[in-house]
Amino acid sequence: MNTPHDSRPEPCTAASPVAPRSTQPFLGRLQRRVAIAMVLCLLLSAAVLGFTLTGVYLYDRHLSAIVKETESAGTVLTVNLSSGCPTRTLVQTETGFYAVNQGISLVKGKPLTVELLGNQDRYLCDHAHRCARLL
Repeated sequence: MNTPHDSRPEPCTAASPVAPRSTQPFLGRLQRRVAIAMVLCLLLSAAVLGFTLTGVYLYDRHLSAIVKETESAGTVLTVNLSSGCPTRTLVQTETGFYAVNQGISLVKGKPLTVELLGNQDRYLCDHAHRCARLL
Protein backbone atom coordinates (compact mmCIF):
# COMPACT_ATOMS: atom_id res chain seq x y z
CA MET A 1 0.00 0.00 0.00
CA ASN A 2 1.19 3.41 -0.91
CA THR A 3 1.02 6.15 1.58
CA PRO A 4 0.61 9.75 0.47
CA HIS A 5 4.29 10.39 1.08
CA ASP A 6 5.48 7.26 -0.70
CA SER A 7 6.54 7.91 -4.32
CA ARG A 8 6.99 4.30 -5.36
CA PRO A 9 4.79 3.06 -8.22
CA GLU A 10 2.23 0.39 -7.50
CA PRO A 11 3.18 -3.07 -8.60
CA CYS A 12 1.40 -4.33 -11.71
CA THR A 13 -0.60 -7.38 -10.77
CA ALA A 14 -2.75 -7.85 -13.89
CA ALA A 15 -1.31 -9.30 -17.04
CA SER A 16 -0.91 -6.88 -19.92
CA PRO A 17 -3.93 -6.94 -22.26
CA VAL A 18 -3.44 -9.18 -25.27
CA ALA A 19 -5.80 -9.14 -28.21
CA PRO A 20 -7.95 -12.26 -28.03
CA ARG A 21 -7.46 -14.67 -30.88
CA SER A 22 -10.53 -15.25 -32.96
CA THR A 23 -12.36 -18.43 -32.18
CA GLN A 24 -13.53 -18.87 -35.79
CA PRO A 25 -11.32 -20.91 -38.06
CA PHE A 26 -9.54 -19.18 -40.91
CA LEU A 27 -11.82 -20.61 -43.64
CA GLY A 28 -14.95 -19.40 -41.80
CA ARG A 29 -13.60 -15.85 -41.60
CA LEU A 30 -12.56 -15.97 -45.27
CA GLN A 31 -15.98 -17.24 -46.32
CA ARG A 32 -17.69 -14.41 -44.45
CA ARG A 33 -15.44 -11.79 -46.03
CA VAL A 34 -16.06 -13.18 -49.52
CA ALA A 35 -19.83 -13.17 -48.90
CA ILE A 36 -19.72 -9.53 -47.76
CA ALA A 37 -17.64 -8.58 -50.81
CA MET A 38 -20.11 -10.32 -53.13
CA VAL A 39 -23.08 -8.51 -51.56
CA LEU A 40 -21.31 -5.17 -51.92
CA CYS A 41 -20.49 -5.91 -55.57
CA LEU A 42 -24.11 -6.86 -56.21
CA LEU A 43 -25.37 -3.64 -54.64
CA LEU A 44 -22.89 -1.56 -56.62
CA SER A 45 -23.88 -3.31 -59.86
CA ALA A 46 -27.57 -2.73 -59.15
CA ALA A 47 -26.92 0.96 -58.49
CA VAL A 48 -24.92 1.37 -61.71
CA LEU A 49 -27.62 -0.46 -63.70
CA GLY A 50 -30.34 1.71 -62.15
CA PHE A 51 -28.52 4.95 -62.97
CA THR A 52 -27.75 3.75 -66.52
CA LEU A 53 -31.35 2.75 -67.27
CA THR A 54 -32.65 6.02 -65.83
CA GLY A 55 -30.20 7.99 -67.98
CA VAL A 56 -31.15 6.10 -71.14
CA TYR A 57 -34.87 6.61 -70.43
CA LEU A 58 -34.44 10.35 -69.84
CA TYR A 59 -32.28 10.74 -72.97
CA ASP A 60 -34.88 8.92 -75.11
CA ARG A 61 -37.64 11.05 -73.60
CA HIS A 62 -35.65 14.18 -74.44
CA LEU A 63 -35.17 13.03 -78.04
CA SER A 64 -38.86 12.20 -78.43
CA ALA A 65 -39.69 15.89 -77.91
CA ILE A 66 -37.57 16.95 -80.90
CA VAL A 67 -39.23 16.89 -84.33
CA LYS A 68 -36.45 16.32 -86.85
CA GLU A 69 -38.48 16.15 -90.04
CA THR A 70 -42.07 16.68 -91.22
CA GLU A 71 -43.37 15.45 -94.57
CA SER A 72 -46.77 15.45 -96.21
CA ALA A 73 -48.65 12.13 -96.17
CA GLY A 74 -51.48 13.25 -98.47
CA THR A 75 -55.17 13.41 -97.67
CA VAL A 76 -57.25 10.70 -96.01
CA LEU A 77 -59.02 8.31 -98.40
CA THR A 78 -60.01 5.38 -96.13
CA VAL A 79 -59.44 4.20 -92.58
CA ASN A 80 -59.63 0.45 -91.83
CA LEU A 81 -59.76 -0.62 -88.19
CA SER A 82 -58.63 -4.12 -87.24
CA SER A 83 -60.01 -4.84 -83.78
CA GLY A 84 -58.67 -7.45 -81.42
CA CYS A 85 -56.21 -7.61 -78.59
CA PRO A 86 -53.75 -5.36 -80.43
CA THR A 87 -55.93 -2.77 -82.21
CA ARG A 88 -54.39 -1.74 -85.51
CA THR A 89 -55.49 0.86 -88.04
CA LEU A 90 -54.58 1.08 -91.71
CA VAL A 91 -54.88 4.58 -93.17
CA GLN A 92 -54.93 4.98 -96.94
CA THR A 93 -53.92 8.26 -98.57
CA GLU A 94 -53.14 9.09 -102.18
CA THR A 95 -49.43 8.72 -101.38
CA GLY A 96 -49.69 5.27 -99.75
CA PHE A 97 -50.76 3.24 -96.73
CA TYR A 98 -49.84 3.93 -93.12
CA ALA A 99 -50.20 1.36 -90.32
CA VAL A 100 -50.97 2.88 -86.93
CA ASN A 101 -50.66 0.86 -83.72
CA GLN A 102 -53.89 2.19 -82.17
CA GLY A 103 -57.41 3.13 -83.16
CA ILE A 104 -57.59 6.54 -84.79
CA SER A 105 -60.40 8.79 -85.98
CA LEU A 106 -59.63 10.87 -89.08
CA VAL A 107 -61.72 13.16 -91.25
CA LYS A 108 -61.91 12.07 -94.88
CA GLY A 109 -60.25 14.52 -97.28
CA LYS A 110 -58.16 16.29 -94.60
CA PRO A 111 -54.38 16.48 -95.00
CA LEU A 112 -52.01 14.31 -92.92
CA THR A 113 -48.34 14.68 -92.10
CA VAL A 114 -45.66 12.23 -90.97
CA GLU A 115 -43.31 13.48 -88.26
CA LEU A 116 -39.92 11.91 -87.62
CA LEU A 117 -38.77 12.51 -84.05
CA GLY A 118 -35.26 12.67 -82.63
CA ASN A 119 -35.49 9.09 -81.30
CA GLN A 120 -36.45 7.81 -84.81
CA ASP A 121 -40.14 7.25 -83.94
CA ARG A 122 -42.57 8.18 -86.70
CA TYR A 123 -46.02 9.66 -86.07
CA LEU A 124 -48.99 10.22 -88.37
CA CYS A 125 -50.62 13.57 -87.53
CA ASP A 126 -53.85 15.15 -88.71
CA HIS A 127 -54.69 18.82 -89.35
CA ALA A 128 -55.40 19.42 -85.61
CA HIS A 129 -52.00 17.86 -84.73
CA ARG A 130 -53.46 14.76 -83.09
CA CYS A 131 -50.77 12.17 -83.65
CA ALA A 132 -50.57 8.37 -83.57
CA ARG A 133 -47.39 6.30 -83.66
CA LEU A 134 -46.72 4.43 -86.88
CA LEU A 135 -45.68 0.79 -86.84
